[in-house]
Amino acid sequence: MSEWERWKASEYRQFLFYSGLLVLKGILPEPHYALFMCLHVAIKILAIEVLCIDQNHYASSLLDYFVDNFAVLYGKEHVSCNVHGLLHLHKDVLQFGPLDGFSAFKFENYLGQIKRLLKNGSNSISQIHRRLVERHNIKRPISINSGKFSLSDLDPHAPSADASGFVYYKQLVFNGSRNAKTRPPDNIVIMSDDTIVCCKHFVTDEAGTEFVIERKLKIISDFFFFPCSSGLLKTVCVGDLSKSTRHWPV
Repeated sequence: MSEWERWKASEYRQFLFYSGLLVLKGILPEPHYALFMCLHVAIKILAIEVLCIDQNHYASSLLDYFVDNFAVLYGKEHVSCNVHGLLHLHKDVLQFGPLDGFSAFKFENYLGQIKRLLKNGSNSISQIHRRLVERHNIKRPISINSGKFSLSDLDPHAPSADASGFVYYKQLVFNGSRNAKTRPPDNIVIMSDDTIVCCKHFVTDEAGTEFVIERKLKIISDFFFFPCSSGLLKTVCVGDLSKSTRHWPV
């Protein structure tokens, strides 16, 4: 937390969406933690495609509550334009879709990548062009592409093909952006039936069929119950992994 002034938008997002729930619990006074949870739930709803429209009014009411009580807990003098702007966020989502869909952070963040392409201050456009062309021509890892998803990155720690004919990969990419991997923390996946699993391998068999080999995690309880059940956001406490593995078509 001592580095918060150096955080990027993605780090604030990560804190609000994930680690803040644990880091602040038992540290903030209860009214302040409850207010943080209202902000967490509201913003998370507006960022989730399947919730941002159906639960839009609920998210709006939480943000109204947050702004009103923010002034009570922290003082009216701290209600900046950024705080007030939360009141209008639900309307932006109705017009443009989930928050991440119209965030400008990826453009700002890419400026850093462009800067790293430059070796000196002369002929900067030419330098950038050459580096981008070189990057485009780099040989990519072998991948299996099936339209909406693709398997990539052959696993060097697994045999190229075992006795069953499986070929192992380390990464599964959905719609070109959402990655599931075989190593933490991106190896935990919620299946379409809300089962939570730990991905052990991504494989193809001799027929070219893609499979996920996984172990199931037992859901114990919701993580919080205020301002709503955390199950709405699929945030839950889980127990031990099942001892047996299962195969699922991708």
